[in-house]
Amino acid sequence: MPNAALQNSNIDLNFLNTQMVDNQLRTAGVFDTKVIDAFLAINRAKFTPNTLHALAFSDAIIPLLAGRFMLSPLVLGKMLQSLGDVTGKSILIYGASTGYSAALLSQMGAHVIAVQSNPEIASFAREALNNTQNVVLVECGLKPAEVQTKFDIILIEGAVVQVPNEIMEKLKLDSKLLTIIAGKSIGAVTEFMKTNNNISKRVLFEANSPILPGFEAANEFIF
Repeated sequence: MPNAALQNSNIDLNFLNTQMVDNQLRTAGVFDTKVIDAFLAINRAKFTPNTLHALAFSDAIIPLLAGRFMLSPLVLGKMLQSLGDVTGKSILIYGASTGYSAALLSQMGAHVIAVQSNPEIASFAREALNNTQNVVLVECGLKPAEVQTKFDIILIEGAVVQVPNEIMEKLKLDSKLLTIIAGKSIGAVTEFMKTNNNISKRVLFEANSPILPGFEAANEFIF
């Protein structure tokens, strides 16, 4: 069971989660009501593996297996805020980690397909996401050519060197892709907008993140 160690202790997880939101998100520019409400409703501890539960509410990148990780709450919160109103939107997440972002976006009213290629992390995410509405977790092997639909929003949950064209092609018109473009010392959360078959981009803010496995170089990627 996800985070049994914390859940069976006397620690007030809701209090710690609220403290995380108040001290890390509200004080650093995350003010969108839907984003704040989602972070308050979805406890981060539930999506943090037992062996890492001490980091559940820290403002830290949490390392997982095989190069996977959880983004810090602040970076993830600012990214979700940058998406705007996601109510009723179809969202594809690459590098969906433990399912935390998928649960948050579901709480915000989106319909989510979350892709995680590591079997162990996918198994953990599937259990953590149990009974979460409007989320489909896909384990391994999902490549852009196999996706039979296009999306209002694509979220790549981590840093990339370059966004492959095959992923850009999965955007609807008047839609957006959000990711962190890796830099020499620090990355930049970057928004790509697709309008009339043209792609424009703008840098939103700086952010630390490891590069997602498979996105280390252009045109070489796995999920």
